Amino acid sequence: MIICWDYDGTLVSSEQIYKNIFVNYLKANNLVLKDINDKDYFKKYAGKHPFNVIKIMKKDGYIKEDAFINLDELKRVFENELSGNELILTKDIAYILNEISKFDNIFMAIVTSTYRADFEAKYNNPAVKILKNYFDINENIYICNEVGNKELKPSPNGYIFAYNDITKKYKLNPENNPLIMVEDSISGCKSACSAKNILENNVNCLVVGYLVGSRFCSKEELKEAGADVIVETKDEMLKFISEQIKNKI
Repeated sequence: MIICWDYDGTLVSSEQIYKNIFVNYLKANNLVLKDINDKDYFKKYAGKHPFNVIKIMKKDGYIKEDAFINLDELKRVFENELSGNELILTKDIAYILNEISKFDNIFMAIVTSTYRADFEAKYNNPAVKILKNYFDINENIYICNEVGNKELKPSPNGYIFAYNDITKKYKLNPENNPLIMVEDSISGCKSACSAKNILENNVNCLVVGYLVGSRFCSKEELKEAGADVIVETKDEMLKFISEQIKNKI
């Protein structure tokens, strides 16, 4: 079985940091046209890479179309914040990963739309170093803009590439190795759902809406975005994984 995890908001509680950076940076530079503190606003963009969000915000009228965004400055702000003390693991994820790792024939990976510099700032943060016990940046971490057709979520690119790479690398039979994709955002669930629709003729797939880490989306919204099942506690997650192993989906 292959389990692909989203990173931001699913394994690490970084989404609130992203929101704060956007709000503070845009307000400090007098770029805001509409209130962007609204929870309903942010959940629309959670799961997308920050620099792509800027383009959408301009289109949606939150920022002036001709507004100058100093991307180098914004990048420095992100890297400083993401390597700081506020980054933490999502609730119970260390326990969940440890328990899953006890099962035989489980292959885990990360599929993220975060660009490499941002990802490495988080990946190397001592506060979340336990994740290195399960995910190696050179082995089972897939950065969407570096693989396949290089499209970010909600494109299925990252998940499809990860699944094909893992099955090829470890010589796995797709019939015996279903795919579980774990996401906490609307954009992420859409990405996983699209991958499922493409792979489903040859691979059993399930999309898990992971509310343990999500601060911005409801159960109904993740279901609408394509989640097959919603998980709200560590016990639910481990029970779900155990059932899938037993039933092979």
